[in-house]
Amino acid sequence: MWQAKADLASLPYVALGGITDAIDTQIKSCTIPHQQLLNVNSLLGKKEGCRTISKTPMVWRMIGKCDTVVKNWESLEAGSFDTAVKDSSALSAACLRNLMAEIAVLLGFITVGLLNDFMMFFDSIDIPALIKNAQEANFPLPELALISFQHVAPRVIQRASAYSFPVQVFRSILAGCEHSIALTKGMLRNDIYDLIYHNRGCTIDTYVDDIPITSSNKSRLKFKNKILKMARMYSARCGKLGLTLSPKSESCTSDFKLSLLIVKILKKEGIHYQATRDARDLGITYTAGLLHKNSAKHIRHRFLKTSKRNTKICRIEKYQRSEDPVLRLTVLCQHMGAPGYTPCRHPNRFP
Repeated sequence: MWQAKADLASLPYVALGGITDAIDTQIKSCTIPHQQLLNVNSLLGKKEGCRTISKTPMVWRMIGKCDTVVKNWESLEAGSFDTAVKDSSALSAACLRNLMAEIAVLLGFITVGLLNDFMMFFDSIDIPALIKNAQEANFPLPELALISFQHVAPRVIQRASAYSFPVQVFRSILAGCEHSIALTKGMLRNDIYDLIYHNRGCTIDTYVDDIPITSSNKSRLKFKNKILKMARMYSARCGKLGLTLSPKSESCTSDFKLSLLIVKILKKEGIHYQATRDARDLGITYTAGLLHKNSAKHIRHRFLKTSKRNTKICRIEKYQRSEDPVLRLTVLCQHMGAPGYTPCRHPNRFP
């Protein structure tokens, strides 16, 4: 099992030359050797079901780390709505939405936050639609071809030390690849711009697959019509892209009765939201500008919950310290929910 710092960094330049030559040949010829077209997807536990994180070949991870073309495209083509950019964070974006909602409520406005969620976002992405939208968003074509080769390569499912037979993939992109976020931006960018153009009174932010929509108005009627129009257009765009809006999506407004009415109207049209008084927005509690009735109790509960989780992680890590490195990392990430589990840390072990 190769490790970047322990093994690659200590190799002589003669040995490193062969690796860099292989990478240069791939980029210049815009193709990938068939030996590299295999991805290992480790199963991670969730409260309901499971998900996977991809471990791609080391050479592909090196290409992603060294790539500047796609990163330049991300910085140059980033929209004003995109909060998953350099020098930005999910925490800052969520706190700003809360602040703007509180100011609007103090000024006498009704506020709303539509916290949209997708069902199996990465696994639902249609490759032809992705390529078409990325081309329209001026995504670099040679890099798009290379990335597409790796993302549609066969996948092996890993559970601890057990591996499945390779499975051919025709839909979805890799969760954990260095280029996955750039692909989602290329796919969603033009549709988000269109939504913003036709809904001037709404603010749309994106953080990869989290797309919260906020708005405010003093008139209940105008407010209701604006939110209904926005929700219908958003649902139609999701259907066009082949994405499914999750029933866990939430509608949080400063007028709860109005929120119930909006959710009821949308439900009759097959658009499902849950009316809530508070919701989780990128890890932060969103209350549409209202004071949380049980804020002190809620904060205390969060601290207690985190304390128990940290204790559990320490116990698991100590138990697994002497075991196989691949198994140790997999088991640990299953209980942690894989925070900070980036492609550069993924060990390679192919069947």
